[in-house]
Amino acid sequence: MYAGTPGGSQTVTAAVALSASSPQLTIYNSASAITQALPTTGLVDGQKHMLKCMGAGGLSVTGNIDTVAATTATIAQFAGNTFVYSVALATWAKF
Repeated sequence: MYAGTPGGSQTVTAAVALSASSPQLTIYNSASAITQALPTTGLVDGQKHMLKCMGAGGLSVTGNIDTVAATTATIAQFAGNTFVYSVALATWAKF
């Protein structure tokens, strides 16, 4: 965990605002598809957002993922990904 990371998680049924003050783990549970945007930039190097899809609708995550261009990552039901921000690259690395 990076400095200043609050612990805990949140369960949501729609997209939410993600920031350094958001819980690290966000669980999406909805029968409808959800599109979640990552913050344009991270506030600190190594900032993490862990996203997990529990709903049947699926989860699309948009942002500067693995490249500097806008990208969409799809997370299937019962799957998850961790996105870690690199200040040097100005991108979110998907794990």
